[in-house]
Amino acid sequence: MSIGIYAPLDPTDPRAKDGQISSTHLAHRLQQLALHKAPANQPKVANDLLEAYHLEGIHPSDRPTLTKIGTKHGLFQSEQEARSWLDGNECDAEVEKAYERAKMMGVTGVPFVIVQDKWATSGAVGEEGFLEVSLCAMRFRRLKRSKLCGAGVSL
Repeated sequence: MSIGIYAPLDPTDPRAKDGQISSTHLAHRLQQLALHKAPANQPKVANDLLEAYHLEGIHPSDRPTLTKIGTKHGLFQSEQEARSWLDGNECDAEVEKAYERAKMMGVTGVPFVIVQDKWATSGAVGEEGFLEVSLCAMRFRRLKRSKLCGAGVSL
């Protein structure tokens, strides 16, 4: 199970002292549902979840917020349907499988970005890190062979 710790982008934000800790499992389930039911809306769901957490200080297991986000993006026809879904276990198996896959890959923190199932970045690598891993992926695709691409990037 994933745990979320509220960390506002602005360290002077008074909410930084709250340090809410909660499970991110429901948010992951909602993301998985979006991938199945409305793939074009999945990035919007992700954005709303991140904004709620990082900008508004709402923990990722807040059911009223998840209900609103899911309904807003067409995953549910009503808030009642959303609440019922959140009380159920649909998408649990897929999310648990993703947790296990992440564990097997050595994921220990976030963000953790995987490119073409071959390269990964862990932590806040910045633009240069993403450029590095992207260039590695492009080189590998052209050369069809793996090679170490640089610091912060693992094969």
